[in-house]
Amino acid sequence: MISENCPDVVNFVSELKSQNGSANHTRVKRLVPKNPSSQHVHTYKKPDALSTEKLLEDRGWMFEQGDLERVFVIIIVLTILGEFVQSPTSSLADSGCLGHIGNDNIHKYGYQRSWGSVGFAVVSLATGAFVTTSRTHVTLCDVKFTMSDYRLAFYFFTGCMILVFTSTVMFKFSKQKDDKSNGKPEPEVQAAFKIFLSVHYGSWLFSAFFMGVCNGVIWSFLYWHLENIGASQLLIGIGSVIESVSETVMFFVIFLIFKRISYATFMALGILGYIARFVVFAVIDNPWWVLPVEVLQGFTFAGVWSALTAYICTAVSHDNLATMQGILHGVYWGLGSGSGAMLSGILVENYGARITFWIFAIGSAVNLVLFCTAQKV
Repeated sequence: MISENCPDVVNFVSELKSQNGSANHTRVKRLVPKNPSSQHVHTYKKPDALSTEKLLEDRGWMFEQGDLERVFVIIIVLTILGEFVQSPTSSLADSGCLGHIGNDNIHKYGYQRSWGSVGFAVVSLATGAFVTTSRTHVTLCDVKFTMSDYRLAFYFFTGCMILVFTSTVMFKFSKQKDDKSNGKPEPEVQAAFKIFLSVHYGSWLFSAFFMGVCNGVIWSFLYWHLENIGASQLLIGIGSVIESVSETVMFFVIFLIFKRISYATFMALGILGYIARFVVFAVIDNPWWVLPVEVLQGFTFAGVWSALTAYICTAVSHDNLATMQGILHGVYWGLGSGSGAMLSGILVENYGARITFWIFAIGSAVNLVLFCTAQKV
């Protein structure tokens, strides 16, 4: 429920509007609360740029605190349950794919994985189009906001999950001739973990973790930040399409690239891509400038993930593919992306989105130096 009381910080928005117009006020006076029993006049100093931007990024003051807490608890419970069920599915899918094509045909992995990007692009466009139809304009405390009914996205998600479940029960994996009962050796799980105790493979795992963190930051706050600086739904939709197209193309051609440059060299290029993206996110004021740099999504995600999968999984035997994929997915998607989303949320709350992007640009530069040093690139 939208709150009926107007907090003091709303005056920051009022002054920002005055600054963008012809007026140049240094102090603002207005009647703040809507509650008649507590009406009084407040005088405010002119806020700095950081305070103004933080206000635009935080809309929690618009809603009743009790309602926000109740919705948060519901969403966090659903998220935990959903992730608990969903987390192993990606690694199992990759393991099934790699087990089917074999190490000798690992170059075909990109062709299979590219369809995930195609599906993401199609469903994102369809969902975005329907959510856009639900947009309404709300004026609260003399401030205009655009609200969307994101329940439509959950309906789309439910439909997609039904289709996924229906298709997965039809999968048929070739049964291995020698199973455990016939004396097949068990996968050497400890041996798979011991690989990462070396500096060489440990640097790969750390880079996978940190790039997962970077993805968590981007996926959690990029479009939210762009909307705060004036991005339209059209721009956000175009950005999603550019990302998906770049991923699809990269998945198709990545193993041709690997014939010319090493996995480690491409990883270094991918980290450079993260640095470039974060710097652009931090400095732009016109959200349209984000579109050219989003082409790098193909390098920073599709290319990097293919390099991680191909290089790490070729370091173990065929029997340990599932174990290695589980480790890689857990570090990149689970620990990395989750930590990135949580940490960036704290940083954005305290310092704003721009400073947060600068922090991760610097962190990516440190990651690049460490990786290149360990790999002697």
